[in-house]
Amino acid sequence: METRESIGLITRFLDALNAADTDVALGCLHEDVVLDVSEARQFGHAAFRFHLGRRAQQADEQLGDIVVMVNRDGTRAAAEFTRRGTMRMAGKMGNTGDRYSVSAGMFFAIEDGLIIRITPCNWSE
Repeated sequence: METRESIGLITRFLDALNAADTDVALGCLHEDVVLDVSEARQFGHAAFRFHLGRRAQQADEQLGDIVVMVNRDGTRAAAEFTRRGTMRMAGKMGNTGDRYSVSAGMFFAIEDGLIIRITPCNWSE
Protein backbone atom coordinates (compact mmCIF):
# COMPACT_ATOMS: atom_id res chain seq x y z
CA MET A 1 0.00 0.00 0.00
CA GLU A 2 1.35 3.44 -0.84
CA THR A 3 1.98 6.02 1.86
CA ARG A 4 -0.84 8.33 0.73
CA GLU A 5 -3.32 5.44 0.68
CA SER A 6 -2.31 4.45 4.22
CA ILE A 7 -2.75 8.06 5.38
CA GLY A 8 -6.23 8.04 3.82
CA LEU A 9 -7.11 4.76 5.54
CA ILE A 10 -6.03 5.99 8.99
CA THR A 11 -7.75 9.34 8.45
CA ARG A 12 -11.01 7.60 7.43
CA PHE A 13 -10.77 5.40 10.53
CA LEU A 14 -10.21 8.31 12.93
CA ASP A 15 -12.92 10.41 11.25
CA ALA A 16 -15.32 7.46 11.69
CA LEU A 17 -14.45 7.29 15.40
CA ASN A 18 -15.22 11.01 15.73
CA ALA A 19 -18.53 10.55 13.91
CA ALA A 20 -19.38 7.49 16.06
CA ASP A 21 -19.81 5.61 12.78
CA THR A 22 -18.91 2.09 13.85
CA ASP A 23 -19.68 0.57 10.44
CA VAL A 24 -17.21 2.86 8.63
CA ALA A 25 -14.59 2.29 11.35
CA LEU A 26 -15.02 -1.49 11.04
CA GLY A 27 -14.76 -1.18 7.26
CA CYS A 28 -11.20 0.09 7.75
CA LEU A 29 -10.26 -2.96 9.83
CA HIS A 30 -9.22 -6.44 8.77
CA GLU A 31 -11.75 -8.99 10.10
CA ASP A 32 -8.97 -10.47 12.27
CA VAL A 33 -7.83 -7.09 13.60
CA VAL A 34 -5.76 -7.17 16.78
CA LEU A 35 -6.52 -4.53 19.42
CA ASP A 36 -3.69 -4.25 21.93
CA VAL A 37 -5.28 -2.60 24.95
CA SER A 38 -3.85 -2.54 28.46
CA GLU A 39 -5.95 -5.34 29.92
CA ALA A 40 -5.42 -7.92 27.15
CA ARG A 41 -4.96 -8.42 23.43
CA GLN A 42 -8.35 -8.61 21.72
CA PHE A 43 -9.18 -10.00 18.26
CA GLY A 44 -11.74 -9.32 15.55
CA HIS A 45 -14.57 -6.98 14.69
CA ALA A 46 -16.80 -8.11 17.57
CA ALA A 47 -14.14 -7.27 20.15
CA PHE A 48 -13.53 -3.87 18.57
CA ARG A 49 -17.26 -3.10 18.43
CA PHE A 50 -17.55 -4.03 22.13
CA HIS A 51 -14.57 -1.80 22.98
CA LEU A 52 -16.12 1.18 21.15
CA GLY A 53 -19.48 0.61 22.88
CA ARG A 54 -17.86 0.54 26.28
CA ARG A 55 -15.93 3.74 25.56
CA ALA A 56 -19.12 5.48 24.36
CA GLN A 57 -20.85 4.59 27.64
CA GLN A 58 -18.01 6.14 29.62
CA ALA A 59 -17.50 9.44 27.81
CA ASP A 60 -18.56 11.71 24.98
CA GLU A 61 -15.24 12.19 23.19
CA GLN A 62 -13.67 13.69 20.08
CA LEU A 63 -10.16 13.35 18.70
CA GLY A 64 -8.59 16.62 17.58
CA ASP A 65 -5.24 18.02 16.45
CA ILE A 66 -4.72 14.78 14.50
CA VAL A 67 -1.37 14.13 12.81
CA VAL A 68 -0.91 10.89 10.84
CA MET A 69 2.57 9.53 10.08
CA VAL A 70 3.30 6.54 7.82
CA ASN A 71 6.47 4.60 6.99
CA ARG A 72 7.80 4.51 3.43
CA ASP A 73 6.07 1.30 2.35
CA GLY A 74 2.75 2.18 4.00
CA THR A 75 2.66 -0.89 6.27
CA ARG A 76 3.04 0.94 9.59
CA ALA A 77 1.44 4.16 10.77
CA ALA A 78 1.03 6.30 13.85
CA ALA A 79 -1.48 8.98 14.74
CA GLU A 80 -1.02 11.59 17.43
CA PHE A 81 -4.04 13.52 18.67
CA THR A 82 -5.74 15.20 21.58
CA ARG A 83 -8.63 13.38 23.27
CA ARG A 84 -11.25 15.89 24.43
CA GLY A 85 -14.41 14.85 26.15
CA THR A 86 -16.89 14.83 28.99
CA MET A 87 -17.25 11.88 31.34
CA ARG A 88 -20.64 10.14 31.28
CA MET A 89 -19.70 7.98 34.28
CA ALA A 90 -16.90 8.02 36.84
CA GLY A 91 -13.71 6.31 35.68
CA LYS A 92 -9.97 6.76 35.23
CA MET A 93 -10.48 10.07 33.40
CA GLY A 94 -12.63 11.64 36.15
CA ASN A 95 -16.10 11.88 37.62
CA THR A 96 -19.42 12.14 35.79
CA GLY A 97 -19.61 15.52 34.06
CA ASP A 98 -15.85 16.21 34.26
CA ARG A 99 -14.25 17.52 31.08
CA TYR A 100 -10.81 16.36 29.98
CA SER A 101 -8.18 17.02 27.34
CA VAL A 102 -5.22 14.64 27.08
CA SER A 103 -2.53 13.83 24.52
CA ALA A 104 -2.84 10.35 23.06
CA GLY A 105 -2.06 8.29 20.00
CA MET A 106 -2.31 4.98 18.21
CA PHE A 107 0.11 2.77 16.32
CA PHE A 108 -1.18 0.78 13.36
CA ALA A 109 -0.10 -2.17 11.21
CA ILE A 110 -1.62 -2.24 7.72
CA GLU A 111 -2.04 -5.34 5.56
CA ASP A 112 -3.95 -5.82 2.30
CA GLY A 113 -5.29 -2.26 2.47
CA LEU A 114 -6.82 -2.68 5.94
CA ILE A 115 -5.73 -2.05 9.52
CA ILE A 116 -4.63 -5.39 10.99
CA ARG A 117 -3.37 -4.13 14.39
CA ILE A 118 -4.11 -1.13 16.62
CA THR A 119 -2.01 -0.28 19.65
CA PRO A 120 -3.45 2.70 21.53
CA CYS A 121 -1.33 4.94 23.78
CA ASN A 122 -3.06 6.78 26.66
CA TRP A 123 -6.39 5.23 25.76
CA SER A 124 -7.52 4.67 29.35
CA GLU A 125 -10.77 2.88 30.02
